Amino acid sequence: MDPARLASLSQAAQAAAQSAGQIALDFFSKREELAIEKKGPQDLVSRADREVEEYLVKTLAVEDRSFGFLAEETHPLPDDLSNPMWIIDPIDGTTNFLRGLPAWCISIALWEEGRTVLGVIYDPVGKELFTAVRGQGAFVGARRMRCSHTTSLTEAVVAIGRSRRVPDEAILRALDRLTTEGAAFRKMGSAALASTYVAAGRVDAYLEMHLNAWDMAAVACLIEEAGGKVNTGFDEAVLKDGGPFLAAAPDLFGPLLALSGISGI
Repeated sequence: MDPARLASLSQAAQAAAQSAGQIALDFFSKREELAIEKKGPQDLVSRADREVEEYLVKTLAVEDRSFGFLAEETHPLPDDLSNPMWIIDPIDGTTNFLRGLPAWCISIALWEEGRTVLGVIYDPVGKELFTAVRGQGAFVGARRMRCSHTTSLTEAVVAIGRSRRVPDEAILRALDRLTTEGAAFRKMGSAALASTYVAAGRVDAYLEMHLNAWDMAAVACLIEEAGGKVNTGFDEAVLKDGGPFLAAAPDLFGPLLALSGISGI
């Protein structure tokens, strides 16, 4: 896609994310009134998720009617993947959101031909906007982001997530290896926001044994444009079923990939 067109679409996605963030904040302020549904263990959804998603889909559809949508709550993977596609997580970190914890965000990516070509993460509570366009760099606000220069696991801070879609043994083995190597770890409860912090250099890596495409599509672009590495592309299989996700500063990616036991592209 033409770089100028991508930049224009990124601006539209940024504006949509910030407006959607205000909708989400309004719900956040009265979250005790929300009816909560369980999609699975520790997997919750509320009216806030659906209304934010509806707003984003409606707003972004105006940009190009030929683009498809993959959105967590209402839009499954289209059969036809020949056109670009918006990938949306309306509130990543819903459990945090519903408990009043501040670590949650809005995630928007644009996918084309097997990769994400732009990513937008908006943190409404912290009022931070993280953006990337393929080939044009990654930014928090107007400031360019870079992954950390950490080279040793003994100095690393690794954010982790726990997925109930895979047995706990895999992440527990990885954690044991991490601590043996001297790394510290953090768990935030929002995969997209924690992964974004890899791009910003605030943590050195993020590891989870399974994420859906909408959890990792935007941040993959952010991290790569910030000089980091991720283990996965976004072919049809990943778009449909998700998979393990490792994002890391460049010098730590190889050691963490070996330690984690997952595969890379």
